[in-house]
Amino acid sequence: MTSLDFPNSPVVGDKFVISGKAWIWTGVVWEIFGAISTGPIGPAGADSTVPGPVGPTGATGFTGPTGPTGPMGTATQMNYAQTKATQQANVTTNGSTIVSASITTTGKAVQVMVTGDVENTAAGGWTKIALFRDSTQVGNAVHTEGSNASENNPYALTVIDTPTAGTYTYALKIVNNANAGGTFNWGESEGPVLTVIELAGTRGEDGADGLRGDDSTVPGPTGPTGPTGATGVAGLGYAGITFTLSTYSAGTASGTVNKVDALIAGSPIRIVSPSNPAVYADGIIFSITGTSVSITILYDNTGGTLASITLPMPLSISGARGVDGANGATGADAPTIISISQVSASTYDFVLTDKNKLVEFSSTSSSVATVPLDSSINFPVGTTITILKTGVGPNTISVTGAVGVTLNATPTSSLRAQWSSANLIKRATNTWVLVGDLA
Repeated sequence: MTSLDFPNSPVVGDKFVISGKAWIWTGVVWEIFGAISTGPIGPAGADSTVPGPVGPTGATGFTGPTGPTGPMGTATQMNYAQTKATQQANVTTNGSTIVSASITTTGKAVQVMVTGDVENTAAGGWTKIALFRDSTQVGNAVHTEGSNASENNPYALTVIDTPTAGTYTYALKIVNNANAGGTFNWGESEGPVLTVIELAGTRGEDGADGLRGDDSTVPGPTGPTGPTGATGVAGLGYAGITFTLSTYSAGTASGTVNKVDALIAGSPIRIVSPSNPAVYADGIIFSITGTSVSITILYDNTGGTLASITLPMPLSISGARGVDGANGATGADAPTIISISQVSASTYDFVLTDKNKLVEFSSTSSSVATVPLDSSINFPVGTTITILKTGVGPNTISVTGAVGVTLNATPTSSLRAQWSSANLIKRATNTWVLVGDLA
Protein backbone atom coordinates (compact mmCIF):
# COMPACT_ATOMS: atom_id res chain seq x y z
CA MET A 1 0.00 0.00 0.00
CA THR A 2 1.30 3.49 -0.86
CA SER A 3 1.99 5.56 2.27
CA LEU A 4 0.18 8.92 2.51
CA ASP A 5 2.56 11.83 3.12
CA PHE A 6 0.19 14.83 3.26
CA PRO A 7 1.72 18.34 2.88
CA ASN A 8 2.52 20.34 6.04
CA SER A 9 0.56 23.53 6.97
CA PRO A 10 -2.27 23.25 4.38
CA VAL A 11 -4.95 25.92 3.87
CA VAL A 12 -8.63 25.31 3.24
CA GLY A 13 -9.17 24.10 -0.33
CA ASP A 14 -5.67 22.63 -0.82
CA LYS A 15 -5.72 19.42 -2.87
CA PHE A 16 -3.50 16.30 -2.64
CA VAL A 17 -3.50 13.49 -5.21
CA ILE A 18 -1.73 10.10 -5.02
CA SER A 19 -2.30 6.65 -6.56
CA GLY A 20 -5.36 7.75 -8.47
CA LYS A 21 -7.17 9.20 -5.43
CA ALA A 22 -7.64 12.86 -4.41
CA TRP A 23 -8.11 14.58 -1.03
CA ILE A 24 -9.07 18.16 -0.10
CA TRP A 25 -8.23 19.97 3.17
CA THR A 26 -11.47 21.03 4.91
CA GLY A 27 -9.67 23.00 7.62
CA VAL A 28 -9.94 20.01 10.02
CA VAL A 29 -9.11 16.82 8.09
CA TRP A 30 -7.98 15.65 4.62
CA GLU A 31 -11.24 14.38 3.06
CA ILE A 32 -11.24 12.11 0.00
CA PHE A 33 -13.41 13.55 -2.71
CA GLY A 34 -12.53 11.89 -5.97
CA ALA A 35 -10.90 8.98 -7.73
CA ILE A 36 -9.78 8.45 -11.29
CA SER A 37 -12.22 6.39 -13.31
CA THR A 38 -11.46 5.14 -16.80
CA GLY A 39 -13.88 3.32 -19.01
CA PRO A 40 -12.98 -0.17 -20.29
CA ILE A 41 -10.81 -0.29 -23.39
CA GLY A 42 -12.38 -1.58 -26.57
CA PRO A 43 -10.83 -4.52 -28.46
CA ALA A 44 -7.80 -3.54 -30.53
CA GLY A 45 -8.12 -3.32 -34.30
CA ALA A 46 -6.21 -5.75 -36.47
CA ASP A 47 -2.54 -5.00 -36.87
CA SER A 48 -1.47 -3.19 -40.00
CA THR A 49 0.54 -5.35 -42.38
CA VAL A 50 2.69 -2.36 -43.34
CA PRO A 51 4.50 -0.88 -40.34
CA GLY A 52 4.70 2.89 -40.14
CA PRO A 53 7.97 4.68 -39.40
CA VAL A 54 9.03 4.94 -35.77
CA GLY A 55 7.88 8.17 -34.14
CA PRO A 56 10.23 10.41 -32.13
CA THR A 57 10.90 9.59 -28.48
CA GLY A 58 8.30 10.95 -26.09
CA ALA A 59 9.12 13.71 -23.62
CA THR A 60 10.56 12.80 -20.22
CA GLY A 61 8.00 12.51 -17.42
CA PHE A 62 7.95 14.83 -14.39
CA THR A 63 10.47 14.17 -11.65
CA GLY A 64 8.83 12.66 -8.58
CA PRO A 65 8.91 14.61 -5.28
CA THR A 66 11.89 14.27 -2.95
CA GLY A 67 11.89 11.12 -0.82
CA PRO A 68 12.10 11.22 2.99
CA THR A 69 15.35 12.22 4.68
CA GLY A 70 17.62 9.32 5.64
CA PRO A 71 18.37 8.54 9.29
CA MET A 72 20.94 10.62 11.20
CA GLY A 73 24.49 9.31 10.93
CA THR A 74 26.63 8.19 13.86
CA ALA A 75 28.34 11.01 15.74
CA THR A 76 32.07 11.47 15.10
CA GLN A 77 34.74 11.95 17.78
CA MET A 78 35.67 15.49 18.81
CA ASN A 79 38.75 16.95 17.10
CA TYR A 80 41.12 18.26 19.80
CA ALA A 81 44.76 18.41 20.85
CA GLN A 82 46.26 18.81 24.32
CA THR A 83 49.80 19.30 25.72
CA LYS A 84 50.69 18.84 29.41
CA ALA A 85 54.03 20.64 29.65
CA THR A 86 56.80 20.13 32.18
CA GLN A 87 58.08 23.03 34.30
CA GLN A 88 59.85 25.72 32.25
CA ALA A 89 62.51 27.20 34.62
CA ASN A 90 64.43 30.51 34.42
CA VAL A 91 62.80 31.75 31.22
CA THR A 92 63.80 35.31 30.30
CA THR A 93 63.74 35.57 26.51
CA ASN A 94 60.99 37.67 24.94
CA GLY A 95 58.92 35.64 22.50
CA SER A 96 59.73 32.34 24.27
CA THR A 97 57.17 29.53 23.83
CA ILE A 98 55.98 28.15 27.18
CA VAL A 99 53.71 25.36 25.80
CA SER A 100 52.28 24.50 22.34
CA ALA A 101 49.99 22.00 20.58
CA SER A 102 49.26 21.37 16.87
CA ILE A 103 45.88 20.56 15.31
CA THR A 104 44.50 20.02 11.77
CA THR A 105 41.10 21.71 11.37
CA THR A 106 38.27 21.57 8.84
CA GLY A 107 37.53 25.32 8.90
CA LYS A 108 35.31 25.46 12.00
CA ALA A 109 35.95 27.77 14.98
CA VAL A 110 38.71 26.68 17.41
CA GLN A 111 38.64 27.15 21.21
CA VAL A 112 42.11 27.55 22.80
CA MET A 113 42.54 27.25 26.61
CA VAL A 114 45.64 27.24 28.83
CA THR A 115 45.96 27.04 32.61
CA GLY A 116 48.99 27.05 34.90
CA ASP A 117 51.03 29.07 37.40
CA VAL A 118 54.16 31.31 37.14
CA GLU A 119 56.80 32.24 39.76
CA ASN A 120 58.92 35.41 39.57
CA THR A 121 62.46 34.79 40.89
CA ALA A 122 63.15 38.44 41.75
CA ALA A 123 61.13 41.08 43.62
CA GLY A 124 59.13 43.33 41.30
CA GLY A 125 59.46 40.90 38.38
CA TRP A 126 56.72 41.14 35.75
CA THR A 127 55.96 39.79 32.31
CA LYS A 128 53.13 39.55 29.73
CA ILE A 129 51.86 36.38 28.08
CA ALA A 130 49.37 35.75 25.25
CA LEU A 131 47.97 32.96 23.05
CA PHE A 132 49.30 32.64 19.47
CA ARG A 133 48.33 30.77 16.28
CA ASP A 134 51.71 30.13 14.67
CA SER A 135 53.26 33.65 14.77
CA THR A 136 49.92 35.52 15.02
CA GLN A 137 48.66 36.66 18.44
CA VAL A 138 44.99 35.60 18.75
CA GLY A 139 44.22 36.51 22.38
CA ASN A 140 44.68 39.50 24.65
CA ALA A 141 47.96 39.79 26.58
CA VAL A 142 47.80 38.97 30.33
CA HIS A 143 50.12 40.74 32.82
CA THR A 144 51.57 38.85 35.82
CA GLU A 145 53.74 40.49 38.52
CA GLY A 146 55.11 39.76 42.00
CA SER A 147 56.10 42.47 44.46
CA ASN A 148 58.22 39.96 46.35
CA ALA A 149 60.49 37.26 45.01
CA SER A 150 59.13 33.74 44.51
CA GLU A 151 55.47 34.73 44.38
CA ASN A 152 53.34 32.11 42.60
CA ASN A 153 50.50 33.45 40.41
CA PRO A 154 47.95 31.18 38.69
CA TYR A 155 46.66 32.10 35.23
CA ALA A 156 43.99 30.91 32.79
CA LEU A 157 43.71 32.21 29.22
CA THR A 158 41.06 31.26 26.67
CA VAL A 159 40.04 32.51 23.22
CA ILE A 160 37.94 31.33 20.26
CA ASP A 161 39.84 31.57 16.97
CA THR A 162 38.33 31.35 13.46
CA PRO A 163 41.02 30.11 11.05
CA THR A 164 40.45 28.53 7.65
CA ALA A 165 40.95 24.78 7.26
CA GLY A 166 44.56 23.73 7.76
CA THR A 167 47.22 22.61 10.24
CA TYR A 168 48.20 25.13 12.95
CA THR A 169 50.38 25.30 16.06
CA TYR A 170 48.79 27.13 19.00
CA ALA A 171 51.11 28.28 21.78
CA LEU A 172 51.40 30.32 25.00
CA LYS A 173 54.26 32.79 24.52
CA ILE A 174 55.97 35.65 26.35
CA VAL A 175 54.95 38.82 24.49
CA ASN A 176 57.94 40.47 22.80
CA ASN A 177 59.64 43.28 24.80
CA ALA A 178 57.33 42.74 27.77
CA ASN A 179 59.22 41.28 30.75
CA ALA A 180 61.43 42.73 33.48
CA GLY A 181 62.87 41.93 36.88
CA GLY A 182 64.72 38.62 36.54
CA THR A 183 63.69 35.19 35.31
CA PHE A 184 60.42 33.27 35.63
CA ASN A 185 59.61 29.65 36.47
CA TRP A 186 56.53 28.45 34.57
CA GLY A 187 55.05 25.91 36.96
CA GLU A 188 55.86 25.39 40.61
CA SER A 189 56.05 21.62 40.12
CA GLU A 190 54.43 20.89 36.75
CA GLY A 191 54.06 23.01 33.61
CA PRO A 192 50.92 24.48 32.07
CA VAL A 193 48.18 22.53 30.23
CA LEU A 194 47.17 23.76 26.73
CA THR A 195 43.94 22.39 25.16
CA VAL A 196 42.80 23.14 21.58
CA ILE A 197 39.28 22.04 20.47
CA GLU A 198 37.68 22.45 17.04
CA LEU A 199 34.03 23.44 17.66
CA ALA A 200 32.62 21.29 14.87
CA GLY A 201 29.10 19.85 15.06
CA THR A 202 28.67 16.24 13.95
CA ARG A 203 27.06 15.51 10.61
CA GLY A 204 25.03 12.40 9.82
CA GLU A 205 25.63 10.26 6.78
CA ASP A 206 23.53 10.92 3.67
CA GLY A 207 20.22 9.09 3.71
CA ALA A 208 19.46 6.42 1.11
CA ASP A 209 18.05 7.54 -2.24
CA GLY A 210 14.30 7.31 -2.68
CA LEU A 211 12.74 5.24 -5.45
CA ARG A 212 13.06 6.46 -9.05
CA GLY A 213 9.97 8.14 -10.47
CA ASP A 214 7.90 6.18 -13.00
CA ASP A 215 8.29 6.96 -16.70
CA SER A 216 5.83 9.47 -18.10
CA THR A 217 2.52 8.02 -19.27
CA VAL A 218 2.09 10.88 -21.77
CA PRO A 219 3.47 9.82 -25.18
CA GLY A 220 5.60 12.07 -27.35
CA PRO A 221 4.36 13.38 -30.71
CA THR A 222 3.18 10.57 -32.98
CA GLY A 223 5.25 9.64 -36.02
CA PRO A 224 3.77 9.37 -39.52
CA THR A 225 0.82 7.00 -39.57
CA GLY A 226 1.08 3.71 -41.44
CA PRO A 227 -1.78 2.17 -43.38
CA THR A 228 -4.86 1.84 -41.20
CA GLY A 229 -5.79 -1.62 -39.95
CA ALA A 230 -9.29 -2.90 -39.49
CA THR A 231 -11.35 -0.94 -36.99
CA GLY A 232 -12.02 -2.70 -33.70
CA VAL A 233 -15.22 -2.56 -31.70
CA ALA A 234 -15.57 0.81 -29.98
CA GLY A 235 -14.85 0.84 -26.26
CA LEU A 236 -17.20 2.24 -23.69
CA GLY A 237 -14.82 5.04 -22.58
CA TYR A 238 -15.02 8.70 -23.58
CA ALA A 239 -13.04 10.27 -26.41
CA GLY A 240 -12.80 13.79 -27.76
CA ILE A 241 -13.27 15.65 -24.48
CA THR A 242 -12.72 19.39 -24.96
CA PHE A 243 -12.48 22.33 -22.54
CA THR A 244 -13.53 25.89 -23.45
CA LEU A 245 -11.86 28.46 -21.18
CA SER A 246 -13.94 31.17 -19.50
CA THR A 247 -11.49 32.65 -16.95
CA TYR A 248 -7.86 32.02 -15.99
CA SER A 249 -6.37 33.74 -12.90
CA ALA A 250 -4.37 32.96 -9.76
CA GLY A 251 -3.63 29.43 -10.93
CA THR A 252 -7.30 28.52 -11.51
CA ALA A 253 -8.89 27.83 -14.90
CA SER A 254 -12.70 27.84 -15.22
CA GLY A 255 -14.76 26.87 -18.24
CA THR A 256 -17.10 24.31 -19.77
CA VAL A 257 -16.60 20.77 -21.11
CA ASN A 258 -18.50 18.94 -23.81
CA LYS A 259 -18.58 15.54 -21.99
CA VAL A 260 -18.87 16.28 -18.29
CA ASP A 261 -19.77 12.66 -17.40
CA ALA A 262 -16.21 11.64 -18.28
CA LEU A 263 -14.76 13.67 -15.42
CA ILE A 264 -14.54 13.19 -11.64
CA ALA A 265 -13.64 15.91 -9.12
CA GLY A 266 -10.09 15.35 -7.91
CA SER A 267 -8.91 13.77 -11.15
CA PRO A 268 -5.53 14.94 -12.52
CA ILE A 269 -6.00 16.31 -16.07
CA ARG A 270 -4.05 17.92 -18.91
CA ILE A 271 -5.29 20.80 -21.08
CA VAL A 272 -3.59 20.84 -24.53
CA SER A 273 -3.33 23.72 -27.00
CA PRO A 274 -5.50 22.92 -30.06
CA SER A 275 -2.72 24.16 -32.38
CA ASN A 276 0.35 22.60 -30.69
CA PRO A 277 0.21 19.32 -28.68
CA ALA A 278 3.57 20.20 -27.02
CA VAL A 279 1.95 23.22 -25.31
CA TYR A 280 -0.11 22.17 -22.31
CA ALA A 281 -1.05 22.77 -18.67
CA ASP A 282 -1.47 20.14 -15.93
CA GLY A 283 -3.89 20.44 -13.02
CA ILE A 284 -6.57 18.85 -10.81
CA ILE A 285 -10.34 19.14 -11.24
CA PHE A 286 -11.47 21.11 -8.19
CA SER A 287 -15.24 21.24 -8.77
CA ILE A 288 -17.90 20.29 -11.35
CA THR A 289 -21.25 22.08 -11.63
CA GLY A 290 -23.37 21.07 -14.62
CA THR A 291 -21.00 21.40 -17.59
CA SER A 292 -18.89 24.00 -15.76
CA VAL A 293 -15.53 22.84 -14.43
CA SER A 294 -13.02 24.58 -12.13
CA ILE A 295 -9.41 23.37 -12.47
CA THR A 296 -6.48 24.13 -10.14
CA ILE A 297 -3.43 24.58 -12.42
CA LEU A 298 -0.28 22.94 -11.03
CA TYR A 299 2.02 23.40 -14.05
CA ASP A 300 1.68 25.64 -17.13
CA ASN A 301 4.29 25.43 -19.92
CA THR A 302 2.31 27.71 -22.26
CA GLY A 303 4.27 30.77 -21.18
CA GLY A 304 1.04 32.46 -20.08
CA THR A 305 -0.72 32.01 -23.44
CA LEU A 306 -3.28 29.58 -22.00
CA ALA A 307 -5.39 32.52 -20.80
CA SER A 308 -5.74 33.81 -24.37
CA ILE A 309 -6.91 30.57 -26.03
CA THR A 310 -10.61 30.83 -26.86
CA LEU A 311 -10.99 27.68 -29.03
CA PRO A 312 -12.07 24.38 -27.43
CA MET A 313 -8.92 22.67 -26.09
CA PRO A 314 -8.41 18.88 -25.88
CA LEU A 315 -8.73 17.64 -22.31
CA SER A 316 -7.27 14.31 -21.10
CA ILE A 317 -7.16 12.51 -17.78
CA SER A 318 -3.55 12.18 -16.62
CA GLY A 319 -1.93 9.05 -15.23
CA ALA A 320 -1.28 8.41 -11.55
CA ARG A 321 1.46 10.23 -9.70
CA GLY A 322 4.96 8.77 -9.99
CA VAL A 323 6.92 7.22 -7.14
CA ASP A 324 8.95 9.60 -4.95
CA GLY A 325 12.24 10.71 -6.48
CA ALA A 326 15.69 10.54 -4.92
CA ASN A 327 16.69 12.52 -1.84
CA GLY A 328 18.34 15.88 -2.35
CA ALA A 329 21.80 16.48 -0.96
CA THR A 330 22.14 16.93 2.80
CA GLY A 331 22.19 20.60 3.82
CA ALA A 332 25.11 22.31 5.49
CA ASP A 333 25.63 22.08 9.25
CA ALA A 334 23.59 24.48 11.34
CA PRO A 335 25.46 26.86 13.65
CA THR A 336 26.14 25.34 17.06
CA ILE A 337 23.91 26.86 19.80
CA ILE A 338 24.80 25.95 23.39
CA SER A 339 21.89 25.21 25.75
CA ILE A 340 22.11 26.25 29.41
CA SER A 341 20.89 24.36 32.48
CA GLN A 342 21.09 25.57 36.10
CA VAL A 343 21.86 23.58 39.25
CA SER A 344 21.20 24.94 42.75
CA ALA A 345 21.58 21.70 44.75
CA SER A 346 24.75 20.93 46.71
CA THR A 347 25.11 17.52 45.00
CA TYR A 348 24.52 16.75 41.33
CA ASP A 349 25.01 13.73 39.04
CA PHE A 350 25.54 14.62 35.37
CA VAL A 351 22.79 13.32 33.03
CA LEU A 352 22.82 12.56 29.30
CA THR A 353 20.98 15.80 28.45
CA ASP A 354 23.96 17.77 29.84
CA LYS A 355 25.98 16.69 26.76
CA ASN A 356 27.40 19.74 24.93
CA LYS A 357 25.62 22.12 27.35
CA LEU A 358 26.63 24.87 29.79
CA VAL A 359 25.77 23.75 33.37
CA GLU A 360 25.65 26.64 35.87
CA PHE A 361 26.08 25.99 39.64
CA SER A 362 24.43 28.74 41.67
CA SER A 363 24.63 27.25 45.18
CA THR A 364 26.21 29.54 47.82
CA SER A 365 27.45 26.45 49.68
CA SER A 366 30.04 23.98 48.47
CA SER A 367 28.76 21.58 45.80
CA VAL A 368 29.93 18.26 44.36
CA ALA A 369 29.17 17.24 40.75
CA THR A 370 29.69 13.53 39.91
CA VAL A 371 30.49 11.93 36.54
CA PRO A 372 28.58 8.59 36.31
CA LEU A 373 29.92 5.24 35.09
CA ASP A 374 29.29 4.33 31.43
CA SER A 375 27.17 1.40 32.65
CA SER A 376 24.85 3.97 34.25
CA ILE A 377 24.89 6.76 31.63
CA ASN A 378 26.97 6.20 28.50
CA PHE A 379 28.03 9.61 27.16
CA PRO A 380 29.58 9.42 23.63
CA VAL A 381 33.37 9.75 23.51
CA GLY A 382 34.14 13.41 22.70
CA THR A 383 31.24 14.76 24.80
CA THR A 384 31.95 18.21 26.29
CA ILE A 385 30.12 19.65 29.33
CA THR A 386 31.00 23.26 30.23
CA ILE A 387 30.75 24.05 33.97
CA LEU A 388 30.30 27.61 35.32
CA LYS A 389 30.35 28.70 39.00
CA THR A 390 27.82 31.54 39.44
CA GLY A 391 27.31 31.28 43.21
CA VAL A 392 28.93 33.89 45.50
CA GLY A 393 31.03 33.21 48.59
CA PRO A 394 34.05 31.07 49.38
CA ASN A 395 32.18 27.87 48.50
CA THR A 396 33.75 25.41 46.06
CA ILE A 397 32.34 23.52 43.08
CA SER A 398 34.17 20.18 42.92
CA VAL A 399 33.92 17.62 40.12
CA THR A 400 34.52 13.96 40.93
CA GLY A 401 34.06 10.64 39.19
CA ALA A 402 31.91 7.75 40.39
CA VAL A 403 33.75 4.62 41.48
CA GLY A 404 35.39 3.23 38.33
CA VAL A 405 35.57 6.62 36.52
CA THR A 406 39.00 8.22 35.90
CA LEU A 407 38.93 12.05 36.08
CA ASN A 408 42.16 13.91 35.19
CA ALA A 409 42.61 17.57 36.20
CA THR A 410 45.31 19.97 37.37
CA PRO A 411 46.00 21.37 39.87
CA THR A 412 42.65 20.19 41.37
CA SER A 413 39.20 19.34 40.06
CA SER A 414 37.52 22.34 41.78
CA LEU A 415 36.55 25.65 40.16
CA ARG A 416 38.67 28.54 41.53
CA ALA A 417 36.15 31.34 42.20
CA GLN A 418 32.82 32.87 41.18
CA TRP A 419 32.58 33.04 37.35
CA SER A 420 35.32 30.39 36.96
CA SER A 421 34.56 27.87 34.22
CA ALA A 422 35.98 24.59 32.96
CA ASN A 423 35.29 22.05 30.21
CA LEU A 424 34.61 18.41 31.17
CA ILE A 425 35.63 16.25 28.17
CA LYS A 426 35.12 12.48 27.75
CA ARG A 427 38.32 11.04 26.21
CA ALA A 428 37.60 7.28 26.36
CA THR A 429 35.46 4.69 28.16
CA ASN A 430 35.01 5.89 31.79
CA THR A 431 37.87 8.39 31.24
CA TRP A 432 37.37 12.19 31.45
CA VAL A 433 39.55 15.32 31.67
CA LEU A 434 38.64 18.65 33.33
CA VAL A 435 40.39 21.75 31.92
CA GLY A 436 39.79 25.40 32.80
CA ASP A 437 40.04 27.88 35.66
CA LEU A 438 40.68 25.41 38.49
CA ALA A 439 41.75 26.04 42.09
